[in-house]
Amino acid sequence: MSLMPQKQLITTKAKNLIEREVESKGKSSARQTYANLKSAYDTERNPYIRATLFEIMDWIDDSYGTTKLASNRASTVRS
Repeated sequence: MSLMPQKQLITTKAKNLIEREVESKGKSSARQTYANLKSAYDTERNPYIRATLFEIMDWIDDSYGTTKLASNRASTVRS
């Protein structure tokens, strides 16, 4: 049995929770969530969990421009 459906479910639920959090508290909550996930990613040893954390961090970065790299990407795309 593949773990892919469970991974997708967890990722989708996490994204929904983050979206609700950002809607209620603003973009600063996205930056804080990103920082918390980055800390967990840096200490996690399980590659499966690291990949899931990275996917969610990447989505936050793309959606909310939480890092300087995302801000630079967005300005380049607009140019």
